[in-house]
Parts: sequence; C-alpha cells; structure tokens
Amino acid sequence: MSPIALGLDILLVALLLAALVVGVRLNRRLTALRQDHQGFAKAVAELDAAAARAEKGLAHLRAAADETHDQLLNRIETARGLIGRLEAASTAAERAAEKAAAIPAAPAPRASRPLRFAEPPVAPAPERSAAASPFTAPPTPAASRIREAFASRRAATDDDLFDDKPRRSGGR
Repeated sequence: MSPIALGLDILLVALLLAALVVGVRLNRRLTALRQDHQGFAKAVAELDAAAARAEKGLAHLRAAADETHDQLLNRIETARGLIGRLEAASTAAERAAEKAAAIPAAPAPRASRPLRFAEPPVAPAPERSAAASPFTAPPTPAASRIREAFASRRAATDDDLFDDKPRRSGGR
C-alpha cells in the first residue's frame, strides 16, 4: 500500500469515528426530547382533567346557589305572610284589650246568707318602690289569656318560619 492510500484510510477511520460520536450524542438528545414530549403530553392531559373537574365543581356550585336562592325566597315569603298574620293578631289583641278596658267591672255578687265567721283582714297592698317600673301593672285574667294566645301563636309562627325543609313554591 502506498502512503497516500494509508493516509486516506486513516482519515476515513477518523471521520467514521467522529460520525459515530456525533450519532451517539444525537441519539441521546432525541431520547431526552421524546421523554420531555411524553411528560408534556401527560401534563396537558392532567391539566385537561383538572379543567373538567373545575367545570363540574362550578356547575354544582351554581346549582347550590340557585337552590339556596330559592330557599331564601321561600323563607322571605313565609316571613312576610307571618308578619301579616302577626299584625292581624296584634290588631285583634289591641281591639280585645280596648273592649276589655271599656267594659265596666261587674260588682261582686253578694252572698245570700250571712257569713258565720269573719273574713281574715286583707293586708294592704305593698307600696311600690322607686325602682319599680311605672309601666308594669298587676296581671289581669284577660291579659294573661292574651299572653297565652300570643305565646301559642308565636310558637306556631316560629315553627313555620324556621322549618328545616321549607315549602317550595309551585314553579321550581
């Protein structure tokens, strides 16, 4: 072999080794790029799933807000109705109190036969202290009946207003 052929063979071997090294480096980069691409595709899929869950959550939240809105409207309507009933009951009670105050007290019936024993002396009413309210009056039977009627109506009103399951109006 001639020295030129030998030099060209050595040059060819060197170029082939250089091409082999470049090919190995390029293969490593392509492998890393494929892995990055798969990771990116996985991240996009996870992001899409999260967006779908967020849309479902928003739909549930809107439905809950609508239901709460309906319940609040029902309670407001119930409260307005109860206010009307309470005002009517208050007006009726005021009229009854005025009628009761306008009726003169009937004199006590006299006993048809004389008493054998003397009645015990009646103690004088205690004097009011300065701290007593001038607006408090001793309860009368009519006033206690009115208070009892209001207490029973109030209990029924509270039950209507604060039911756990409010009544639904016809449309929804």
